[in-house]
Amino acid sequence: MDQKQPGFPAEVLPQYLESRGVPYRVVEQDTYSVVKRVIPEGKTMCSLCSRLRRGALYRAAGELGATKIALGHHRDDILATFFLTCSTAASSRRCRRSCARTTAGTW
Repeated sequence: MDQKQPGFPAEVLPQYLESRGVPYRVVEQDTYSVVKRVIPEGKTMCSLCSRLRRGALYRAAGELGATKIALGHHRDDILATFFLTCSTAASSRRCRRSCARTTAGTW
């Protein structure tokens, strides 16, 4: 997905996929401008950006007739998401249980 973020190397993934003969579709939606307009400077943009991205992906999936979407995180993003979730009071119980299961092997 190309969210029109400044400096994003939009050509890298298409070039790689084309070199491998993999069919693809890049979903383009300028969510960056929306987020910059709505979220005050210095505040975290993650929640709005992710909702807009997810909405665009669901729309594109519907257009393609897809019934499933596989989402992933790169290493830095998953760590940021993990710590953001742990620091949210509403999600802290869920985070602790997950951590407890990982370390103790049970709930």
